[in-house]
Amino acid sequence: MSEAAVAAAVKCAYPGCDGDAGAARGAGHCGKCLRPLRICGDCGAANQSLALFCRRCAKEVKYSGFGAAALGPDVLAGAFSRSPKVTLFGQTFACAPAVFGGFVWALSSTGELWRFTPASTLDPKGGRVASQCSLGAGFGDSPMALGHFPGRGGVRVPLVLAISEGAIKAWNLVTGESPYIVAESGAGRFWASMSAKDDERYVGVVCHGARVFALYSGKEEGVALFSAGTEGGNTWRGEIGKGPIAGPLVIDDRVCCYSQDTVYWEDEGTVKSQKLGAGIVRLIVSPREAPGFQRPAGAFPWVLAPRGAYLPAQSDGRYGLAWVRFSNGRPVCQVIRLEPDSSYSQAADGRLLVCKRGCLMLYEDGGGAPQFDDQQMSPSGVEFFDDPLYLYLASVAGGKVLRASVGRSFSRDEQIPRARGAVTMVRCANAGGAFVLPFFDAGLDIGVATWLL
Repeated sequence: MSEAAVAAAVKCAYPGCDGDAGAARGAGHCGKCLRPLRICGDCGAANQSLALFCRRCAKEVKYSGFGAAALGPDVLAGAFSRSPKVTLFGQTFACAPAVFGGFVWALSSTGELWRFTPASTLDPKGGRVASQCSLGAGFGDSPMALGHFPGRGGVRVPLVLAISEGAIKAWNLVTGESPYIVAESGAGRFWASMSAKDDERYVGVVCHGARVFALYSGKEEGVALFSAGTEGGNTWRGEIGKGPIAGPLVIDDRVCCYSQDTVYWEDEGTVKSQKLGAGIVRLIVSPREAPGFQRPAGAFPWVLAPRGAYLPAQSDGRYGLAWVRFSNGRPVCQVIRLEPDSSYSQAADGRLLVCKRGCLMLYEDGGGAPQFDDQQMSPSGVEFFDDPLYLYLASVAGGKVLRASVGRSFSRDEQIPRARGAVTMVRCANAGGAFVLPFFDAGLDIGVATWLL
């Protein structure tokens, strides 16, 4: 590489910005445009946060250095010793936002995709929330899928996938090209809404390999697992049958969906099924079935772990989770019964977190053990763990507060973010150079509390 190219690689990677990227090594963003940057672990060049390959050495970028353990207790304590900056999107949303590539993304109830840049809270004018594209009416009633998926031409690119009853659409997060249709429902419809309708279910869209999956119903009353190539076309349908179905989701590298007593999965172009133990567990496919079940706000109720999935369930009259994994090509189930008023979320490494009053439990492969205790801990679903960082609600004399603990060496209470009326918080996330805590306000607008490193 020429000296000019090497020099360019230490400048901000975003077009139109000549900021020095050296600060990104500690802060995770350009000091001038404030957009997130990632440092290549092989050559040290700064890259756009959504890039797959380094612009200097051309190797696949291995981003590292922003996990809580790598940051260290002093950096974490420094970040959470300051009150967060709160930013409101100013729209209406049915589903929780998602963190991807150092940005916070949210799809509004009108089908408009919005992006928040965490480091922009350093701007005296406030955090930057910008509209990215419009997918159209009918999108935004179920969570979108974000990731590096095969796009047009079969090359992996950063894509958002979203679904309405009439279509599945994709949009490239970098190029800004117009959204394109992956598949249309034709005379039938896709199951695309988790909002308050008579037929609401836990449904959405998922990408696996180079294919997109969703649930579909034709003119008949039955439900089918539908699939299309991420470039569009090459469609397939596998009939499941009648009755409420939730999904799809990926369990142990298989695309699955489920009814109250059966798990279905795609296997080389066919749909296979396995009934779970009759009377032992009943899987929850709709929020209407479990009005008292404390699930993550605006998100799918399942937790996808490295070797299986935790599905919402009822057993012996109690709410709980069913640990479902595949053994010898078939799904097997283990029931985890939750105590009343418990909540659950997911640790940064993918493991299940269960919070019961005073104790945080960590589960791996269906087995749980106490991880952290605090007699003031209050179950809420907001719990976050990225060793050594813990974030949860605590009950104190003046009400509830948000408590950040770095092991046993640091603890700080913060007031719950203020907005219109009461807020419903979503699980905290590590956005690279910042920790972010999204929430819904009483008007279903989304806000984000941001702690910069």
